[in-house]
Amino acid sequence: MQLISTGAQYAVTSVILLAREGKDRAVGAAKLAHILNAPMAYLSQTLAKLIPSGIVGTSRGKSGGVYLAKDPEDISMIDIIRAIDGDSLFTECVMGMPGCSEKDTEKCPFHQSWGQIREGILKWLTDTRLSQILDHADEKWFENHMKFIN
Repeated sequence: MQLISTGAQYAVTSVILLAREGKDRAVGAAKLAHILNAPMAYLSQTLAKLIPSGIVGTSRGKSGGVYLAKDPEDISMIDIIRAIDGDSLFTECVMGMPGCSEKDTEKCPFHQSWGQIREGILKWLTDTRLSQILDHADEKWFENHMKFIN
């Protein structure tokens, strides 16, 4: 089961990698695409969605690329996910049924239960900072997925 899009997954993983590399230190899009096994054009479009929120920036030139533009303590997981996926996870019916919202009278059978669950997920994503993810990241994961950085 996947709660966030593939693009949001790429964005979160890329931001973790960029944070690990260090604020304001650029990593080439080709390297990011390679390590994530992502199509470079798709990843570039995805990361471009993080620029307006100030999460990442870009630089041109030989050592250019994408860099973390904010301090990891100032980035919540919801910031990244909203930049890519918007709020649909928290505003739309889990079953995709039109007319199922707090203001509607015909709610789906999952409305109440899913509403409580997604409120918990939203709180967790809002409260969880990139710095916390870095603190809890397993070194083995970095070795296996981010060994090209140095």
